[in-house]
Amino acid sequence: MTSPAYPPLALSERLWRPPGVIAAPTAAALVSTGTVTPTSGQVYYIGGPGCVIPAGKTARSISFLSGAAAVSPTNTWFFLAMPDDEFAMAYILASTEQAGTAAWPANTVKTLSLETADGGSGAFTAAVDTPVYIGIVQVATTPATLRGLSASAFVGIFMGSRQYFAGGPSGRTTPFDMNQGLGMGAVGLFPCACFVGGD
Repeated sequence: MTSPAYPPLALSERLWRPPGVIAAPTAAALVSTGTVTPTSGQVYYIGGPGCVIPAGKTARSISFLSGAAAVSPTNTWFFLAMPDDEFAMAYILASTEQAGTAAWPANTVKTLSLETADGGSGAFTAAVDTPVYIGIVQVATTPATLRGLSASAFVGIFMGSRQYFAGGPSGRTTPFDMNQGLGMGAVGLFPCACFVGGD
């Protein structure tokens, strides 16, 4: 499912925190004009102090905001993973539906619903406060670039050990099995505009 396009940002920023957000990299997401360019089939994780599913809350969807449009997409999906910083691993908690060849226009929020292993409607309910990585994989001739958050939204906040943006396995074309462990790659400092929706 893709929402209507946001107008392009010039010098101004727009406050981007839709209703129903239960976890996001920052408490207040000021979207910037900066983008990061993913590699097709590459796993990416986004983390931060706000990436915690509170106890008793249920995650039902994941959203990302594009910069430039995807060119010839063949699959896109998002996922939640539980970090294991000690062993540089992340374990799959839930994955979304697969977007397939659906277009992802520029400056547009793409929201995908979590689903069960057999493709039915799914959700992840946290029994305790659960730190997560918000993950994304795009398979496309040219993946959509991902919009970031303004430095004003995170400078002085993300001073801990949790990373903002990290790479994982490459060459993926389909989602992972539940509880599958994935390796962690290089850590970057680009906080993507993404969130987990739920209740």
